[in-house]
Amino acid sequence: MTTDVEVKTKTWVVAGLVAAVAAASAGIEPAQNAVAGARAPIDFVRDFTAARALGRGDRRYAVDAGRHNVEAALEGAPTVPVHGGPYLPHPPPATVALLPLAPLSFNAASTIWLALTLVALVSLAANLLRAVGPEASEAPHRPSVASVGALSAALLLWPPVLHNLEKGQWSILLAAMVAAAWRSAGAGRTGGAGLWIGAAASLKVMPATVWPFFMARHRRAAWTALVALAVIIAATLPLTGLSPWLTFVEQSSANVRALETWYANTASLHGLFARLFIGGAFARPLVDAPVLGRVLQLISNAALLAVAVVVTWRQRRTPPDRPLFALWATLAVLLNPLAWAHTVVLLALPFALLFSDDDESAQRPVLLAALFLLSIPKETLYRLAGSPPTEGLSGMILSVHALGALSLFVVAARACYRRSGTDGGGSSARSD
Repeated sequence: MTTDVEVKTKTWVVAGLVAAVAAASAGIEPAQNAVAGARAPIDFVRDFTAARALGRGDRRYAVDAGRHNVEAALEGAPTVPVHGGPYLPHPPPATVALLPLAPLSFNAASTIWLALTLVALVSLAANLLRAVGPEASEAPHRPSVASVGALSAALLLWPPVLHNLEKGQWSILLAAMVAAAWRSAGAGRTGGAGLWIGAAASLKVMPATVWPFFMARHRRAAWTALVALAVIIAATLPLTGLSPWLTFVEQSSANVRALETWYANTASLHGLFARLFIGGAFARPLVDAPVLGRVLQLISNAALLAVAVVVTWRQRRTPPDRPLFALWATLAVLLNPLAWAHTVVLLALPFALLFSDDDESAQRPVLLAALFLLSIPKETLYRLAGSPPTEGLSGMILSVHALGALSLFVVAARACYRRSGTDGGGSSARSD
């Protein structure tokens, strides 16, 4: 007789095979790019050069890409393309966080950053295993060292992780912080959950999308996140002043306009509509209708938020938390106008929560299809789309990660909506 454990093991093996088949479509090229890029990560050079400038007291570290490229070249670091946006489009606390690396050489700093990223990946793997364990959101579950090591190794071969390592990006760290927040809340440490979310949101804006979940279910975590964010901003202001914040706000739109059609913007619905109807440096639109494109971008964001708010309200007294957290966590990618292929790492936890939910076993084929789409390497998409700029419908090829993310959102929303009608009279699941 087949046991429940054997059945669950088989389902996860199938999920792994699905991801492996998609990942294999580009052969070893993603791994080669990751190894080569990790030696001199071109996105990390922005953070490092900006931190060095701030360390010298230069509060205009986020602008003037030409000057920073000269500085990077003198250091032996790669230079970045100059476009219409700022040199560094990150909140100032992210630059302050890297100040300890500023006195080092670029090679030493990027090596430490890689090591920190790998530690975050192991943490993410451990919390993914905890999330899929028995009664994971309510009871402690300690995965074995062997299982954490095996999943960490598997994640190292996942294309979104490889892209993050290639560029020296933040997505793995942010995904680990969001997963730590989920685990802390499930273990009853709601204050700790708030600290994780507040810290993550100070580094990049997108993890803040899970804040409404905590406001609905764990109010202490929600208020702690706001306090933590305010404290971090206040603590970094003496170093940065207001000008980097003004630059961050003022030039965000220019950064989006410059890069919304860039090939790596694969997980954003915003990018899909930009390629199809607006166009830019990297895409010729299918239909030249920029007003329609902007309207569709606004409508899609509003629709996603409306669905999330409605199902959250309907499920406010209905456990469990898994699908509701997955819903809001998925929005970290879908609502981001520049959701690169490496940001797909943030969808690992939503997928794990939904796929391990026995009540949603009927949706596993949809989730497997989503996993397949999310695991297609950027190299495969680039090859299929052709050299930039994309032409017409070929721009849709570059948005398959957005389709995968949208599939996760739909499954999560369906689960929340369905359950809201089954236990509406139950006691509130919110912890204050």
